[in-house]
Amino acid sequence: FEKMSDEGRLLHRNWSLYDRYNIVFQPKNFSIEDLRILTDEAYRRTFSIPSIIRRTPGTIRKIPYYYAINFSYRFGSKLRRNA
Repeated sequence: FEKMSDEGRLLHRNWSLYDRYNIVFQPKNFSIEDLRILTDEAYRRTFSIPSIIRRTPGTIRKIPYYYAINFSYRFGSKLRRNA
């Protein structure tokens, strides 16, 4: 954080935007829009239905929590992207 601040790469200090949905810094080697595209693609691939199912834990007791967390990420990021 301090290094990015010193380099002038922080876009703001609005702490409510420091979450998994908002870009808060200027990447060094590519544009903010490229970072947005790459991040969205990573979320789509990581939280696709086949990917979630493929990573299902083997312990039955953990499955409800696993699905709750993964689907909340899936639908939360989808809603945010469409906002």
